[in-house]
Amino acid sequence: MLVVIIIVLYSNCKTPKEAALKKNKVLSAAANAAVLMPCWEWWAWPLAKNFIGGRNLEEAKKNAIRFSQKGYPIIFNYASEHVKSFWQASETRIAYVELLDWLKDRKISASLSLKFSQFGLTPKDILRGLKPAETELLLDVLSRARDTNIRVWIDAEHLSDRLHYSYVLPRLWRMGFENLGRAIQANARDEKWENFVKNCALVPMPVRICKGAYRNGAESLSFATEYPRILLQYNYALNYFLNLGIETEIATHDPEIIGSGYALYCSHFAMLMGVNVQKARALKNIGEAPHLYFIFGPNWSGYLKRRILENPGYLLLPLKEGPSGPEAY
Repeated sequence: MLVVIIIVLYSNCKTPKEAALKKNKVLSAAANAAVLMPCWEWWAWPLAKNFIGGRNLEEAKKNAIRFSQKGYPIIFNYASEHVKSFWQASETRIAYVELLDWLKDRKISASLSLKFSQFGLTPKDILRGLKPAETELLLDVLSRARDTNIRVWIDAEHLSDRLHYSYVLPRLWRMGFENLGRAIQANARDEKWENFVKNCALVPMPVRICKGAYRNGAESLSFATEYPRILLQYNYALNYFLNLGIETEIATHDPEIIGSGYALYCSHFAMLMGVNVQKARALKNIGEAPHLYFIFGPNWSGYLKRRILENPGYLLLPLKEGPSGPEAY
């Protein structure tokens, strides 16, 4: 039905630009309607398998092995965030423990990417000791990952909390969790961005630089109208960390940032699974295979909804010929 609507609209357009604008409007409306439809998980999986590593750990294992055989390092992320109960936080811990147990005996280049909210925590909770039981669940996963020599990236979440990460992450680092890496978002509206970056570098933990979520808020820059400033902040952070020799993950699909595709010393590229697959293949072909952000678990639908709302054109992926998942790489 969506394809028919787009074709009809194309037939009434006088110029390619007008056709593109109408197509984007239709897809945007379709995306907003799609994420509200009942039985979402049932009909969305043909689309989801482009972006999701597995609906459970067993599916994730099989796909991770395929990616590894193709030469891609994996960033495992269990699909869970903003949990409300200790039981849900325990589920997150169990998922990561089972994954880490499996990785012990596998020659797979892997890291984890966690959110504090997966354990029902915020940076303030950890700093103030407000949720000791949930904090112990998090620390158990960090300890197991450290013992397995696996990097753990702490995802940035709300921009309003980003300064608190500058307190809690160095504290964890000094507790012996030197396998930690932090993430910063270049779309932060911050007149003191340079000072923020310099403060992050005071503790030389690895850093992931991403542009940030494609949604506007009071504390974020607009990708539609302020993109040059986002790019400027991204490049400032990238150059600053690299000049200090700090391990840096360049998390982007942006050709302006990727440039020639050759990562500088102590850096590597990272991309979302299913996004800009052609560029990922091109990077791998020159020996710079990006680390793939690999979502798994039964609660995958929230992540997929965000991808669709960011780029409604993804709704058309199941209609295109060609492989999906690891086979697309």
